[in-house]
Amino acid sequence: MRWVKIISIGVLFLCLFVGGIAFDIFVVQKFSHRGDSVMLANNAMNDNLKLEQNIHVSKMLEPTMLKTSLEIVESNVLSNLQEIATNQRDNITKTLDIIVKLAQDNKDICRVSPYFISPYYKFEDQNNSQKRSYKISMKIDCKMDKTKYEDYKKFFNKILEHVDSNEFLDISFGFIDFVPSKTQIADYESQLRQTAIEQAQALSLKYNESLKAKCNISNIRFGHTSLPTTRNNSIQMVLARDSHVSLDKIADSQLLSSNIEMSLSTQFEFICK
Repeated sequence: MRWVKIISIGVLFLCLFVGGIAFDIFVVQKFSHRGDSVMLANNAMNDNLKLEQNIHVSKMLEPTMLKTSLEIVESNVLSNLQEIATNQRDNITKTLDIIVKLAQDNKDICRVSPYFISPYYKFEDQNNSQKRSYKISMKIDCKMDKTKYEDYKKFFNKILEHVDSNEFLDISFGFIDFVPSKTQIADYESQLRQTAIEQAQALSLKYNESLKAKCNISNIRFGHTSLPTTRNNSIQMVLARDSHVSLDKIADSQLLSSNIEMSLSTQFEFICK
């Protein structure tokens, strides 16, 4: 009856082959979402099936904070001077000290760094240099709740007035970016995690139905929350004297409002019995 054994073995392999195709169609392909992956492992010791799936979720959020930076710099007039008189330096220092005081009075929205006034040298060769002009730098970094925007506008325009009244100074500024606060990030991260868990729980029910088994989440590995990189203000910096925008309009022209997408990838492990 050798031929009976051969036929039986052939039928067994055919069943395994057909079963594998069916499992791929009704389980793997069914539960593989775009950007997600499914990994299968069979534990021969207890006949449990382990499934691993990556779930990606995202959520749009409206940032509640504003972030920008300013820099007080030398004007073209000062750039073209090889020497500055004592009264000219005193005039520059007086205006810069007023701006420092303004920033200190608005420390809830902006922080000012120490300023410097220094000669600029151009090196013709290793041993010879020639003083060409003077450089000025005062950096002001601002971050505030968006409800403070009107306070920022008043602060910004006061600085512009003082800079505009001093021929040796200019101001460069970038766009104002909307950024989420730490509290907002923590809250949205919690919401994304909950959404991912709910999707995983829904998947376990589908696994139950398709595999005719009891599937439960056995392990969760949360990835890092992804946020868009904040725009580099230095690339967008423009000089106020060259902007051809009236002083009372510049602050509004800086404002860039847009929602951002926060995303999270999470790996779930299911055990089906």
